[in-house]
Amino acid sequence: MTLKKTGLVGTSSKGGNLRFLGRVISRQLGESSVQVSLPSDYLDSTFAAYGLKEKVGSNSPPDIGNYVEKTDGTPLSPESYQKFRSALGKVAWLSQTRQDLRAYISILACQQSSPTNHTEAGLRALLRFLMGDRSVAVRLPANGSALKPGDQFDGQVHLVCYSDAPPAPLRVTKRREFMVGCYLCLDPW
Repeated sequence: MTLKKTGLVGTSSKGGNLRFLGRVISRQLGESSVQVSLPSDYLDSTFAAYGLKEKVGSNSPPDIGNYVEKTDGTPLSPESYQKFRSALGKVAWLSQTRQDLRAYISILACQQSSPTNHTEAGLRALLRFLMGDRSVAVRLPANGSALKPGDQFDGQVHLVCYSDAPPAPLRVTKRREFMVGCYLCLDPW
């Protein structure tokens, strides 16, 4: 696999951030840890597509099982189906930096081949929760094993990152396997 230097985040005395594959990788001034997130406006177009406004957000995680377990739903129209798949795809991309969303994605993806109005209601509940929960980031502490100063590349500490989409455990998702490798150089703490 060929690796390519994708960016440099400064030391804790400098701080800094960069964007890679839509991710924001940053180090706050004075901190040695690194944060990985998506921009806070990442889902704005999805919220708009579902007509969700700031004041309809929810502070508690939804129980989407109550929605998707209903059996009396009506199938979505082709337009609603496209909107549903698009929104589910965006939330799935977000879940790569938000592990807490993976269970929701799995539940909704189970019905991706023939979603109903109840499945869409479950997705809406998840989107309402995400409206009020936008500023979550994965924080990699400097004393964690991922950021040990033992490995050097061009004289700098580096963090090896992989973005992947392995075969989904459910046949209905019909996703193919691919893997992208990269590395991120970090100046010493």
